[in-house]
Amino acid sequence: MLSKPRTAEEYQKTLAIFDDELKKLTRMVEGLFTLSMADAGQLCLESEPVYINELLEEVCALVTSRARKKGIAILRHLDQEFPYTGDEAFLHQLFLIFLDNAIKYSPEKSVLHVSLEEVDGMIRVRFQDHGIGIAAKHLPFIFERFYRAAPSNGGDSHSGGLGLAIAQAIARAHGGSIECTSEVGAGSSFTVVLPLVPIGKSDTPEPSKQKLIMG
Repeated sequence: MLSKPRTAEEYQKTLAIFDDELKKLTRMVEGLFTLSMADAGQLCLESEPVYINELLEEVCALVTSRARKKGIAILRHLDQEFPYTGDEAFLHQLFLIFLDNAIKYSPEKSVLHVSLEEVDGMIRVRFQDHGIGIAAKHLPFIFERFYRAAPSNGGDSHSGGLGLAIAQAIARAHGGSIECTSEVGAGSSFTVVLPLVPIGKSDTPEPSKQKLIMG
Protein backbone atom coordinates (compact mmCIF):
# COMPACT_ATOMS: atom_id res chain seq x y z
CA MET A 1 0.00 0.00 0.00
CA LEU A 2 2.95 2.28 0.69
CA SER A 3 4.89 1.35 -2.46
CA LYS A 4 3.27 4.12 -4.52
CA PRO A 5 0.58 6.83 -4.28
CA ARG A 6 -2.94 5.52 -4.61
CA THR A 7 -6.44 6.91 -4.78
CA ALA A 8 -8.52 7.43 -1.66
CA GLU A 9 -10.80 4.59 -2.78
CA GLU A 10 -7.86 2.18 -3.09
CA TYR A 11 -6.63 3.14 0.39
CA GLN A 12 -10.10 2.60 1.81
CA LYS A 13 -10.42 -0.85 0.24
CA THR A 14 -7.00 -1.92 1.50
CA LEU A 15 -7.59 -0.58 4.99
CA ALA A 16 -10.92 -2.39 5.09
CA ILE A 17 -9.06 -5.64 4.38
CA PHE A 18 -6.54 -4.84 7.12
CA ASP A 19 -9.36 -4.10 9.54
CA ASP A 20 -11.06 -7.42 8.80
CA GLU A 21 -7.83 -9.40 9.21
CA LEU A 22 -6.92 -7.62 12.44
CA LYS A 23 -10.34 -8.44 13.88
CA LYS A 24 -9.79 -12.10 13.02
CA LEU A 25 -6.36 -12.07 14.65
CA THR A 26 -7.77 -10.34 17.72
CA ARG A 27 -10.48 -12.99 18.10
CA MET A 28 -7.87 -15.72 17.68
CA VAL A 29 -5.56 -14.23 20.32
CA GLU A 30 -8.45 -13.76 22.73
CA GLY A 31 -9.54 -17.35 22.11
CA LEU A 32 -6.06 -18.72 22.74
CA PHE A 33 -5.85 -16.67 25.94
CA THR A 34 -9.16 -18.12 27.13
CA LEU A 35 -7.97 -21.65 26.37
CA SER A 36 -4.61 -21.12 28.08
CA MET A 37 -6.38 -19.87 31.20
CA ALA A 38 -8.67 -22.92 31.10
CA ASP A 39 -5.65 -25.24 30.74
CA ALA A 40 -4.10 -23.67 33.81
CA GLY A 41 -7.33 -23.99 35.77
CA GLN A 42 -7.48 -20.22 36.08
CA LEU A 43 -10.55 -19.44 34.00
CA CYS A 44 -12.27 -17.08 36.41
CA LEU A 45 -16.05 -17.24 36.26
CA GLU A 46 -18.45 -14.74 37.71
CA SER A 47 -21.22 -16.29 39.80
CA GLU A 48 -24.30 -14.31 38.92
CA PRO A 49 -28.01 -15.10 38.59
CA VAL A 50 -29.23 -15.29 35.00
CA TYR A 51 -32.13 -16.77 33.07
CA ILE A 52 -30.85 -19.19 30.44
CA ASN A 53 -33.96 -18.72 28.29
CA GLU A 54 -33.56 -14.93 28.21
CA LEU A 55 -29.86 -15.22 27.45
CA LEU A 56 -30.66 -17.48 24.50
CA GLU A 57 -33.24 -14.98 23.26
CA GLU A 58 -30.59 -12.26 23.32
CA VAL A 59 -28.10 -14.37 21.38
CA CYS A 60 -30.74 -15.31 18.81
CA ALA A 61 -31.52 -11.61 18.36
CA LEU A 62 -27.84 -10.91 17.78
CA VAL A 63 -27.57 -13.35 14.87
CA THR A 64 -31.00 -12.74 13.32
CA SER A 65 -29.73 -10.30 10.67
CA ARG A 66 -27.09 -12.78 9.50
CA ALA A 67 -29.67 -15.56 9.37
CA ARG A 68 -32.07 -13.40 7.35
CA LYS A 69 -29.41 -12.75 4.71
CA LYS A 70 -29.45 -16.49 3.98
CA GLY A 71 -33.18 -16.84 4.46
CA ILE A 72 -32.61 -18.99 7.54
CA ALA A 73 -35.37 -19.15 10.15
CA ILE A 74 -34.48 -19.59 13.83
CA LEU A 75 -37.20 -21.52 15.62
CA ARG A 76 -36.94 -21.13 19.38
CA HIS A 77 -38.49 -23.38 21.99
CA LEU A 78 -37.73 -21.23 25.00
CA ASP A 79 -41.07 -20.80 26.71
CA GLN A 80 -40.02 -22.11 30.11
CA GLU A 81 -37.96 -19.95 32.46
CA PHE A 82 -34.68 -21.43 33.64
CA PRO A 83 -32.96 -19.54 36.48
CA TYR A 84 -29.28 -20.37 36.69
CA THR A 85 -26.10 -19.21 38.39
CA GLY A 86 -23.10 -18.77 36.12
CA ASP A 87 -20.95 -16.36 34.14
CA GLU A 88 -23.29 -14.45 31.82
CA ALA A 89 -20.54 -13.24 29.46
CA PHE A 90 -19.04 -16.70 28.99
CA LEU A 91 -22.46 -18.34 28.58
CA HIS A 92 -23.31 -15.71 25.97
CA GLN A 93 -20.10 -16.57 24.10
CA LEU A 94 -20.81 -20.29 24.43
CA PHE A 95 -24.27 -20.07 22.85
CA LEU A 96 -23.11 -17.63 20.18
CA ILE A 97 -20.45 -20.06 18.97
CA PHE A 98 -23.06 -22.70 18.12
CA LEU A 99 -25.46 -20.28 16.45
CA ASP A 100 -22.66 -18.74 14.37
CA ASN A 101 -21.55 -22.19 13.21
CA ALA A 102 -25.10 -23.29 12.47
CA ILE A 103 -25.73 -20.25 10.26
CA LYS A 104 -22.35 -20.54 8.54
CA TYR A 105 -22.77 -24.21 7.61
CA SER A 106 -26.51 -24.25 6.85
CA PRO A 107 -27.94 -23.86 3.35
CA GLU A 108 -30.12 -20.94 2.38
CA LYS A 109 -33.80 -21.04 3.36
CA SER A 110 -33.25 -23.70 5.99
CA VAL A 111 -34.32 -23.85 9.65
CA LEU A 112 -32.34 -23.78 12.90
CA HIS A 113 -33.90 -25.11 16.08
CA VAL A 114 -32.92 -23.79 19.51
CA SER A 115 -34.50 -25.65 22.41
CA LEU A 116 -34.19 -25.66 26.18
CA GLU A 117 -35.31 -28.30 28.67
CA GLU A 118 -34.51 -29.87 32.02
CA VAL A 119 -33.73 -33.59 32.18
CA ASP A 120 -32.70 -35.35 35.39
CA GLY A 121 -31.57 -32.14 37.07
CA MET A 122 -29.56 -30.98 34.06
CA ILE A 123 -30.24 -28.06 31.73
CA ARG A 124 -30.01 -29.14 28.10
CA VAL A 125 -29.63 -26.43 25.44
CA ARG A 126 -29.85 -27.88 21.93
CA PHE A 127 -28.82 -26.24 18.66
CA GLN A 128 -29.98 -28.25 15.64
CA ASP A 129 -29.34 -27.35 12.02
CA HIS A 130 -29.92 -28.93 8.63
CA GLY A 131 -26.50 -28.08 7.26
CA ILE A 132 -23.64 -30.01 5.70
CA GLY A 133 -23.12 -32.23 8.72
CA ILE A 134 -19.95 -33.87 10.05
CA ALA A 135 -18.63 -37.29 9.06
CA ALA A 136 -18.55 -39.85 11.90
CA LYS A 137 -14.78 -40.22 11.66
CA HIS A 138 -14.32 -36.54 12.53
CA LEU A 139 -16.68 -36.34 15.52
CA PRO A 140 -14.11 -37.49 18.14
CA PHE A 141 -11.79 -34.64 17.15
CA ILE A 142 -14.01 -31.60 16.51
CA PHE A 143 -13.29 -30.08 19.93
CA GLU A 144 -9.53 -30.12 19.36
CA ARG A 145 -7.95 -26.75 18.67
CA PHE A 146 -7.61 -25.86 15.00
CA TYR A 147 -8.99 -29.23 13.93
CA ARG A 148 -10.60 -28.93 10.53
CA ALA A 149 -12.80 -31.66 9.14
CA ALA A 150 -12.25 -32.87 5.58
CA PRO A 151 -14.20 -31.06 2.85
CA SER A 152 -17.74 -32.26 2.30
CA ASN A 153 -19.10 -33.28 -1.08
CA GLY A 154 -20.06 -29.67 -1.61
CA GLY A 155 -16.47 -28.52 -1.25
CA ASP A 156 -17.07 -26.80 2.07
CA SER A 157 -15.82 -27.84 5.50
CA HIS A 158 -17.29 -28.02 8.96
CA SER A 159 -14.49 -26.69 11.11
CA GLY A 160 -14.19 -26.96 14.86
CA GLY A 161 -11.40 -24.36 14.77
CA LEU A 162 -10.97 -22.57 18.07
CA GLY A 163 -14.67 -21.98 18.52
CA LEU A 164 -15.64 -25.48 19.61
CA ALA A 165 -12.55 -25.80 21.81
CA ILE A 166 -13.53 -22.58 23.58
CA ALA A 167 -17.13 -23.77 23.89
CA GLN A 168 -16.00 -26.98 25.54
CA ALA A 169 -13.73 -25.07 27.96
CA ILE A 170 -16.59 -22.78 28.98
CA ALA A 171 -19.02 -25.68 29.44
CA ARG A 172 -16.51 -27.64 31.54
CA ALA A 173 -15.76 -24.58 33.66
CA HIS A 174 -19.48 -24.51 34.53
CA GLY A 175 -19.40 -28.20 35.40
CA GLY A 176 -21.10 -29.15 32.15
CA SER A 177 -20.39 -30.90 28.87
CA ILE A 178 -21.26 -30.81 25.16
CA GLU A 179 -22.84 -33.60 23.13
CA CYS A 180 -22.87 -33.79 19.36
CA THR A 181 -24.68 -35.94 16.83
CA SER A 182 -24.35 -35.36 13.11
CA GLU A 183 -24.96 -36.86 9.70
CA VAL A 184 -23.33 -35.70 6.49
CA GLY A 185 -25.87 -33.93 4.32
CA ALA A 186 -28.54 -33.93 7.04
CA GLY A 187 -27.16 -31.56 9.67
CA SER A 188 -25.79 -31.44 13.19
CA SER A 189 -27.16 -31.24 16.71
CA PHE A 190 -25.05 -29.78 19.51
CA THR A 191 -26.37 -30.03 23.07
CA VAL A 192 -24.89 -28.04 25.95
CA VAL A 193 -25.51 -29.86 29.22
CA LEU A 194 -25.26 -27.78 32.41
CA PRO A 195 -25.97 -28.78 36.00
CA LEU A 196 -29.09 -27.03 37.26
CA VAL A 197 -27.79 -24.89 40.13
CA PRO A 198 -30.60 -23.68 42.39
CA ILE A 199 -30.74 -19.93 42.95
CA GLY A 200 -31.81 -18.55 46.30
CA LYS A 201 -35.12 -16.78 46.16
CA SER A 202 -33.54 -13.46 47.11
CA ASP A 203 -31.01 -13.81 44.28
CA THR A 204 -33.48 -14.75 41.57
CA PRO A 205 -33.52 -12.05 38.88
CA GLU A 206 -36.83 -10.59 37.82
CA PRO A 207 -37.86 -11.80 34.37
CA SER A 208 -37.44 -9.26 31.62
CA LYS A 209 -40.66 -7.34 31.04
CA GLN A 210 -39.95 -6.98 27.34
CA LYS A 211 -39.48 -10.04 25.17
CA LEU A 212 -37.46 -9.90 21.97
CA ILE A 213 -39.45 -10.72 18.86
CA MET A 214 -37.59 -12.22 15.94
CA GLY A 215 -38.73 -12.88 12.43
